[in-house]
Amino acid sequence: MMTPSEVCKQLNISSSMLRKYSLRFESEGILFQRNKSNSRIYTVTEVAALRESVTVTKSGDITFENAVREAAKGLKGASTITPERRHKHTASAS
Repeated sequence: MMTPSEVCKQLNISSSMLRKYSLRFESEGILFQRNKSNSRIYTVTEVAALRESVTVTKSGDITFENAVREAAKGLKGASTITPERRHKHTASAS
């Protein structure tokens, strides 16, 4: 699991940019796990999806919204944790 600052460093983006992408992914149904202080924490797979979204958005070939939508579809297909199970896991980790 990676903290937001680790993700920002790895993707070379600002914390506000990560927040923007994370909120958009959440609007697409991707629920990130949270730590005890309620900060998002990211899996390697989620970071890869974020990287893909940032890269294609910066290329100008696709809009921000469509880039996130496509990456979120990939995450939903790759996820073995359903939103219900992830929510329960997050709640029990608090």
